[in-house]
Parts: sequence; structure tokens; C-alpha cells
Amino acid sequence: MTRRTLTSEDIFAANDMEQEWVDTPEWGENVGVYIQVISAGDRDKLEESMFENLSDGSKSQARNFRDLRAKLVTLSSVDENGKSIFKWKEYVKLSEKSSLVVGRLYAVAQRLNKLRSADVAELTENLSKGQKEDSPTD
Repeated sequence: MTRRTLTSEDIFAANDMEQEWVDTPEWGENVGVYIQVISAGDRDKLEESMFENLSDGSKSQARNFRDLRAKLVTLSSVDENGKSIFKWKEYVKLSEKSSLVVGRLYAVAQRLNKLRSADVAELTENLSKGQKEDSPTD
């Protein structure tokens, strides 16, 4: 089998943002939200938001899980064209909505983005299997 290295154009043209429709009958009749895999930049934004800000402007190593569900749902909720339906700061308002609905959306976002404990364990296991003896990260 012949392998070909991708070009940046190949990568940027690839549709790698899986979406899934989630019904939200609590918010109206015959309505719902598309939940989509978040971009690498949005994942960084989410992870950065999980660290406490210190008074000197630096980040603490302590985790801040406040509004985590609303934050992930805010970043992963899109319309039928893949365009975000929320602005980042709207996670605050979203966190005031029903925990049942936000939790349902969060569960799908968590699964699509491989953020569940089982996903992390599987990735960790696969990484350790793939390391070579001379790997500088062993």
C-alpha cells in the first residue's frame, strides 16, 4: 500500500466535525440542538477555563469545574450549518437552564469529544502501547 502525506489544503478541506441531533422537548415542540465535536482551539479554551485565576493573573493548578457542563454545551452547540449558536460568555446564562436538558446535551458532547473517563483511560492505554523503547517520554 502506498501512503501519501496530507497537505494543509487536504487537512483544512476535511470534514472532521461530527454532529449529532439532540431533541430538547422541554424547550419547545419539535426542536433540538446539533451537538458537534469542538475545535482544537475551543478545547484549549475549555481546558484553560478549568484552572483558577490567581490574583497575580497566573493560573492555579487547582481545577475549577464550575459551569463545566454549560461551557462544553456552549462550545459544541451548532446550527444545521455547523455555526455556533452561543457566544462563549453565554455559558453563564445556559448554566441557569434545566440540569436535565443541559445534562443530556453535555452527555452527547462529552461522548463525541471523547471526554468521558472511559475515553481518557482508553487513550492513555493506547498511548502507552504505542511508545517505543527509546521514547523520550517514557
